[in-house]
Amino acid sequence: MKIAIFENEYSHFKTIFDGFNLIYFTKSPLDIKDFKSSQDFGDLSRVKDYDVIIVDIDLTPASEMDGYQLITAVVNLKLAKTPHIMVLTGHHSMKEQLKERNLPEYPIISKPLSLKAIKSAFEFYRLL
Repeated sequence: MKIAIFENEYSHFKTIFDGFNLIYFTKSPLDIKDFKSSQDFGDLSRVKDYDVIIVDIDLTPASEMDGYQLITAVVNLKLAKTPHIMVLTGHHSMKEQLKERNLPEYPIISKPLSLKAIKSAFEFYRLL
């Protein structure tokens, strides 16, 4: 399963994602790629090559798009198969903020990260 993670501080979270991969995907490990900003990804239509995208709502100010804009842009591509979207955030009112922006209720992985939160997000889409 291919995962794109949009998080400018991924190095701080790499260990927990590596652990998640080892515990739950030992037979077929996740192929995780991280991107520090929206422009680091390049042509956004390439998201079709990923099964899951995990988006930090507060991407670096150097990013051309914040997390909300990135999610909206992916949804607006209207791909035949949109990757599963998960939100990475430290905000406690994320569900309300997504609703205010007319975005669906995506699974939320709260910071500080935990294996339980990541597992719950994957279970939301029945990926475990």
